[in-house]
Amino acid sequence: MEEGEKVKSPEACDKTEEVKMEEIKLEDQSPPVLEENSSTSETDDTKPSEESLSGNLAATSSYALDELMDIGTVDQEEQEAQIKEEENTMDANISHSPVLSNTGKTLIRIIKPTCTLPMSWGIQSKLTLVRLRISWLCYFLWEFSTSRQWKITGNLGDSLLRRYIHYNDNQQCDGSPDRFYKIRPLFEMLLKECLFIPSTYKRSVDEVMVSYKGTRAGSLRQYVANKPEKWGFKVFCRASSSGIIHDLLVYQGPYTFFSVDLSEEEQELPLGSKVVTTLCKTISQPRISVVFCDNYFISFDLVLSLHANLGIKYIGTVRSNRIGGAHLIEDKELMKRGRGALDYKSTEGVLAVKWYDNKCVTLLSNACGIMPLTRVQRWSKDAKAKIAVQCPSLIAAYNQHMGGIDLSNMLVHLYKTPAKSQRWYFPLFGYALDLCISNSWLVYKRDCDLLNEKPMPLKMFRLAVTHSLKQVNKPAPRVGRPSSANIRYDNYGHWPLHTYNRGWCSLCPKGVSRWKCEKCNVFLCLIGERECFVAYHQK
Repeated sequence: MEEGEKVKSPEACDKTEEVKMEEIKLEDQSPPVLEENSSTSETDDTKPSEESLSGNLAATSSYALDELMDIGTVDQEEQEAQIKEEENTMDANISHSPVLSNTGKTLIRIIKPTCTLPMSWGIQSKLTLVRLRISWLCYFLWEFSTSRQWKITGNLGDSLLRRYIHYNDNQQCDGSPDRFYKIRPLFEMLLKECLFIPSTYKRSVDEVMVSYKGTRAGSLRQYVANKPEKWGFKVFCRASSSGIIHDLLVYQGPYTFFSVDLSEEEQELPLGSKVVTTLCKTISQPRISVVFCDNYFISFDLVLSLHANLGIKYIGTVRSNRIGGAHLIEDKELMKRGRGALDYKSTEGVLAVKWYDNKCVTLLSNACGIMPLTRVQRWSKDAKAKIAVQCPSLIAAYNQHMGGIDLSNMLVHLYKTPAKSQRWYFPLFGYALDLCISNSWLVYKRDCDLLNEKPMPLKMFRLAVTHSLKQVNKPAPRVGRPSSANIRYDNYGHWPLHTYNRGWCSLCPKGVSRWKCEKCNVFLCLIGERECFVAYHQK
């Protein structure tokens, strides 16, 4: 096993994923009713109350972007007053521009619903790869793409959104060392909401690539050879073992830590160690937390620094020149002992372990030891069968809790928001949308597990969010006059009225009559064989 690679679990070595092309199967089901102004209460506990759980589509849709992106819903009167005030402000600012003056009012009303257009594209592009069983979903996609209102809002709104939207005031950012100042307020708002999500005590730190192949971003665009998306923006993330992202840091060269207070000792650490230190400072309960990283970040000095300054323990792979001078057996000598052989050294409460599976891998840990030794199944080429290989305890812990970032990245790319634009920071906006949806779906899934309920798939959850945002700025339905008491049995003024047209009787299933009640305005049989008129008005 090569150094720097994650240790594969036995299940991952034997299983492969297959994606089958299946036809869309429709069933007779009606679309669910989505309430607009639903919200969930925030609690500090990991187990929320039943009132705060996302029990229906409206609650989950509201939590997805209203909570994580801080797009709150307000009363109808407050919303109309706010829109009117924003329109007046925009008209005053852009009245000198003949182009903007015609689109200002339109732009205000369509920014939030327009975000649903690229969100839905991410699902429509995968329709041939997923199995859609519910007919209201297909109806929603058809109505979404053919409605006259959305054709106007979608085509105009998408072009206006990409052309005029800004996330920061460029005139107030002169001289700022932040090279991502154009997108910084959006990520600060996203980070603030992600920190509120309750986390597990097992956390992982890794890097994520936001795809971008353009040339307008300059040196902000990075190249990582061993990533599926080799070109793009590099984002360092901290996630729980369930895949929920709780903290992130966008890499921008020497200005990455411009807003972070680091001590002199922390300033001397290499880049990967400073990233881990920065992301771990926002952990709410560091004394009982364990962080998992790969060999890009870790060093012996970082393990000591995390435990001494923050009280955080660590488990992760490490390169052979970063183990603090521990003299472990050579790889060739260890391989002669056979698969499952290991060697370890310990100093200052830190354990260095070298383990041979199909290749040698080295780990550092001050949270877990090698005992108890477990047995894992590995394929043997010589025996042409699976054999039992002894595995240290920290290897099993690393395999179990290191994949949080990869899980989140997989969910983001399942229905990725298309974000091609001449503006280099627009892909980061698409990533922020996808991250909000994946985080909220994982929280919703966790809540359903606590209630022993079956969660909806991610594609259904994403469409529910899209449908909820599409209802924004629509006029509230008029409240009609309350219905009067039932006049059917008041025994007053019910006169038979003969009409020229015939109608189905409201009482008997097959009756057709020309007589109707003048007060109730319903057709009723009034012949010798069927006295429905009298029976209809009796309890």
